[in-house]
Amino acid sequence: MKQGYTILKMQVLFLFLLISYGAYSQQVDVAGKVTDSGDGSPLPGVSIFIKGTTDGTVTDVMGNYSISVPTSSILVFSYIGYETQ
Repeated sequence: MKQGYTILKMQVLFLFLLISYGAYSQQVDVAGKVTDSGDGSPLPGVSIFIKGTTDGTVTDVMGNYSISVPTSSILVFSYIGYETQ
């Protein structure tokens, strides 16, 4: 009986660790379109980085982008001739 209880405790601990890991490493897919605020034209080649990392992406010719980021991340947008946001 004691051995079965120990195995049950180990299974519960493993499940808890698995759930905790999943909550810690959740990713969110972010997508959008970067446009000029003046005329609304798309901005191709805008660099988009996760703040504090070198992970990022670049907008396509229509200004579209998509990136998978950890929850609570901050994105930094950079483009020549524009203020970094």
